[in-house]
Amino acid sequence: MTRPSVVFFDLGDTIWHHPHRPAPDVIEAELVRRLEAVLGAHDLHPRMGAREVQRALGARGEALEAKAVLEGDGDYQAMTLEVLREAGLNPSPEQVEAVWETRRLGGRFLQREILPGAYEMLATLRARGFRLGVITNRAHGGASFRAELADYQLDTYFDALICSDRVGYRKPHPRIFEVALEAFGIAPEQAVHVGDNLEADVHGARQVGILPVWMRGVQSPGGNPTEDVHSVSHVIHHLSELLSLPFLSAYPP
Repeated sequence: MTRPSVVFFDLGDTIWHHPHRPAPDVIEAELVRRLEAVLGAHDLHPRMGAREVQRALGARGEALEAKAVLEGDGDYQAMTLEVLREAGLNPSPEQVEAVWETRRLGGRFLQREILPGAYEMLATLRARGFRLGVITNRAHGGASFRAELADYQLDTYFDALICSDRVGYRKPHPRIFEVALEAFGIAPEQAVHVGDNLEADVHGARQVGILPVWMRGVQSPGGNPTEDVHSVSHVIHHLSELLSLPFLSAYPP
């Protein structure tokens, strides 16, 4: 096979995980608290309570994500504006952005932990001459996402971040993988994608010709797999195992 030059990674349950994630009621209470603070700071008074507004944002966001898997879209700002207008508000673009950002809880609140061996593995791949990228289904990309990576000392490892909210498509849709290839100017056979979800990561990468590696150490198969588990050629249970795969060997191979 052609030796790849770029390794893409999913993040959740691949590079990091949330083994002590707060209970749903704790998460909802924090979302409501943050929204109340933003509404008060901007002198916004919806005709429904902050809890109802947050629940509407959550439900509409989930519907938008489901649509982005099938046909694209993913305009969270337009969705947030719609919810706020239904609540009797006429917010500015800056206020819409501030309200949507209340949904971004962040890794510290969610008690995120970096998986063992992640930093060493990423550093070794870069030392071997590989370029690294992220392909992630995420509702909050952009500057806030880069800041979150920096908070965990992960920002310096990746050459490009491909986030579904910026692309308008979610994995396993082929377009998000195509955008990732375009960002590096490479053909599919020059790339590897590492992820935990059979449908989003393995099938998604394979359908565009990217070699998938299934990270099975944290979760069982995710989504509604179209791939037979036994058909996956490359399976790892620990990130350090990536370094032993022949196509990711030290350069030159």
